[in-house]
Amino acid sequence: PKYLREYVLPNVEKGLQKAGRARKDFEIQSTAFVIVGKNQDEIEKTREAVRQQISFYASTRTYKIVLDMHGWGDVAQRLNEKAAKGEWVAMAKEITDEMLDVYTVSGTFDDIADKVKQRYDGLLDRVAFYIPYRAGTDDAEWAKLAKRFNG
Repeated sequence: PKYLREYVLPNVEKGLQKAGRARKDFEIQSTAFVIVGKNQDEIEKTREAVRQQISFYASTRTYKIVLDMHGWGDVAQRLNEKAAKGEWVAMAKEITDEMLDVYTVSGTFDDIADKVKQRYDGLLDRVAFYIPYRAGTDDAEWAKLAKRFNG
């Protein structure tokens, strides 16, 4: 949210003004890292999978600005170096719990829709869940969540 609020949205506004367009004519959409489970144990297991995924993305120099927004630019450099060496497991250890809390939304199937909406309200017009997902697992829970999220 900080990156969206302090970097993306101001630059979108500048571009819209330059083009003579209004914000209502433009849709901002993104995916959000979502950690979801039926209970705390499932959430913790998913946190580790998402930690690994974030370490992969954050190893790309393009995403350094997102880490810089929180003072973690040095982590981006270390991740990039580890990625170049193929140290994939070690990369996840660079992503702290604090970083996970900043870059993800965590919750149960019952409360995650509201948490995602609350976090991105006014920042994104559309949001998709970026989650570690196995087809055929918890299909009924996902269907209920989608209905809650989409109305």
